[in-house]
Amino acid sequence: MPGSATTWTASPLGASPATGGTPSPRATGGPVAGKGVLSPRLDSLDGKTIGILWNGRPAGDKIFNRMMEILKERHKIKEVVFRDKPFLGNIAPKDVFDDLIGKCDAVITGVGD
Repeated sequence: MPGSATTWTASPLGASPATGGTPSPRATGGPVAGKGVLSPRLDSLDGKTIGILWNGRPAGDKIFNRMMEILKERHKIKEVVFRDKPFLGNIAPKDVFDDLIGKCDAVITGVGD
């Protein structure tokens, strides 16, 4: 849902976001002023180019590689574009974003550990 905020779901122990709840991938909240909007969901990953933006945390590359192996088993992914940030504490440089935007139908970002 474009313009929606990520909502939080309780963990099995009933935790809140402040105490370790988990974000829901379903954007069900209302619009958030001053924030970007979510892109429309793809109907399928078949034939799509998927971008990966890794922040450089330990084991993130292994996690992303395994995730893509699983996605490739389930979908006919055309290509994977893997990019990383030069330093995990900073936002990725504009050229990294431009490359992913120009080449990819969807981008997955995350951490390791």
